[in-house]
Amino acid sequence: MDAYTARIAASEQHVWLRTKHRPSGHADYRPPAEIIPFQRVQAAEETIALVMLAPRVTSDLLVRVRDLRFCFDQIVIVLEDTTAGPVRLADDEAMTVLERRIDGDFAGQRNAAQAIVKTGWAFHLDIDEWPDHSLLATMRPLAKLARQDGIDAVGFPRRNLVDGQMASLFPDTQYRLIRNHVRFVGAVHERPDACNEWPRTTIALTGALDHFLSGERIEARHRAYAQLGQSADRNADLLALRLPFWSTA
Repeated sequence: MDAYTARIAASEQHVWLRTKHRPSGHADYRPPAEIIPFQRVQAAEETIALVMLAPRVTSDLLVRVRDLRFCFDQIVIVLEDTTAGPVRLADDEAMTVLERRIDGDFAGQRNAAQAIVKTGWAFHLDIDEWPDHSLLATMRPLAKLARQDGIDAVGFPRRNLVDGQMASLFPDTQYRLIRNHVRFVGAVHERPDACNEWPRTTIALTGALDHFLSGERIEARHRAYAQLGQSADRNADLLALRLPFWSTA
């Protein structure tokens, strides 16, 4: 396999593949590689902010902030509801809550958060997602290795659990570990601008995101995409979400 793909495959064993040259994407490009095991990293070496977008303050949001607070150096929450008045989630200097009207521009919401991130990296998480233990445990050493090799965005597999059943839309890679200077593009189905230059990205198989959905919600979401003129682009995803992971229908 090519060096870029080999790095992704190696990550499943918690090792990092480093080559002397930038990966070319060609299968016949196989330069000598240094194999680096993941190691524990001091917090000061790689700092990471948790970024969450939410329509409003909910019990789910409060639970996630409480449970993840000590895994991150900073918390940035962007709320869509600009009518609720001042918001205070905790007496915590490392937490920033920003109210911003979304107007259908999800990239704008994420970029507003990126602009106030003070850490070297940001980890973007939606309120219906949860990072598994392995992802959290390897996030800092992964960030250190990625930074050293000039990588600006790291993607992770996402398991879509529809009414408790894993859907066939997998691995559904989501680029969520982002350098602080990266910005997002695309109003809907936004992505880091680093994805326009694939050598600036990698995918880590060190863990995964769990995405909790209901069948009712995915149908409502598809109707919302239709209003935005996006339904045709998402038909394949909709079908994959309707099928269980092992289904061959």
